[in-house]
Amino acid sequence: MKVLDREPREDADSSEHFSYDDDNPHPKNRKVKSMESSHSSNNLDEITEVIYGTERTTIQILKVLLNTTIKYDNYTNSQGPSIGMGIDPIRKGFKDAYKKGVKIRFITEINNSNMHYCEEFMKIAELRHIDNAKGGMAVTEKEYIATANLQEAKPVVHLIYSNVKEIVEQQQEVFESLWDKAIPADQRIKEIKEGYQRVYTKVVNNWNDIYERIDRLAEISDELLICSDVGMLKVAYNSLFEIYQKIMDKYEKKYHAGIRWIISVNGKEDIELVKLFMDIGIKIKSIKNPPIINFLVTSKTFFSNIENNKSLGEKKLIKSMLVSNDPSYISHYKSIFDDLWKNGIDVQDMIDDIDKGYDPERIDIISKSDNVRDLYQTIVKSAKDEILIIFPSAGAFIRQHEVGLVSSIFNSAKNNNTKLKALIPNDKKIYQIIHELKDQKRFSESDSTNIELRNIEDLMETKSTILIIDKRVSLVMELKDDSK
Repeated sequence: MKVLDREPREDADSSEHFSYDDDNPHPKNRKVKSMESSHSSNNLDEITEVIYGTERTTIQILKVLLNTTIKYDNYTNSQGPSIGMGIDPIRKGFKDAYKKGVKIRFITEINNSNMHYCEEFMKIAELRHIDNAKGGMAVTEKEYIATANLQEAKPVVHLIYSNVKEIVEQQQEVFESLWDKAIPADQRIKEIKEGYQRVYTKVVNNWNDIYERIDRLAEISDELLICSDVGMLKVAYNSLFEIYQKIMDKYEKKYHAGIRWIISVNGKEDIELVKLFMDIGIKIKSIKNPPIINFLVTSKTFFSNIENNKSLGEKKLIKSMLVSNDPSYISHYKSIFDDLWKNGIDVQDMIDDIDKGYDPERIDIISKSDNVRDLYQTIVKSAKDEILIIFPSAGAFIRQHEVGLVSSIFNSAKNNNTKLKALIPNDKKIYQIIHELKDQKRFSESDSTNIELRNIEDLMETKSTILIIDKRVSLVMELKDDSK
């Protein structure tokens, strides 16, 4: 087998050029240097080659149509029908093949722009529709041609040709697989004319396809609603950021409603990443517990990432995506988004708090007592202006004193010149502990301007100690059994 890859020479002899007309669309001179076959006892004229130049590629397409006697199976993107029916010599080549009994099957993406070409094709071929068709190829019982680039009603610039048996058979199987997935052209044309949108839900496992679908949202969407974890946000910045920029450019020109994004912000590192999206105008809110899945929803489309979200931050590409235009999915997830958005915190407010030295707002549930004690002491030491605390019972006060927490409160108030206001039960044991703290010089009467203690009755309705630091951090400690 000989493999050729030749471009036309600018100084090629005129004998190497060809012409064609409606009466004789086939080559007047079929000997082209870039198309000569090699002969050997083993491969018997089998070749695979790349052909350049619109004249040569057109000749090769006509040659394949002329050579076939059984079938011509053609798969193209949405531009293919305009080439088959819009270029005179190729159209005549198809019709001649049909007249001599060749079975022509054609797969393409049918849309409003190419529908009239498709309807003309249907007179001589069995036509089917497939979504998101790319490139083009044709295979007969003995030859195969393909190209990656098709333009409306323009000859092909370059073409791959092969008559190698193994390649031809492989491409026949590829075509059959596509044929089985495609739907009848009549069905698709009816959908277009009646404005019917087919409902689909499928998993896309190809990054290029995922990227193109998201990129298409810049043209067809009115607003993007996104809910994700930080891992997905990192992927979006690495691989999809230019798409979001394109959408926000349309938003600035009033051609789009923009993007709203919900995420869980957990620290300054997250804030720095979020700022990059906010800088191009994306509105972002933070929630504590986002949904398990990442999702994007518009008025017409729903996308959901079904990978392990924890690993996405380490990747640059999304490997799998659930895609659907099912109205039930769209309605359900838009409702989820709206509820989350109402309860979310504007990230700009969180940024303002950080600039003031505050941590981002969050709620944590801590079950281990050791962790609670460490956190208690840490936030008490951080107090700058005021410590407010409510002890619900004498038992709660005594237990916290035994582990050193009460002492840490008085120490912080004295050492940091911080105001302390404490509500404590009226109990003899508590007053005894307070006198001991005075004896230990944890505080003194001279500190009374900063330290204010008031009595309350035991709080029967709650077993929670409530600690508030500088009116920005609170710790609620609940004891299941106050008798222990």
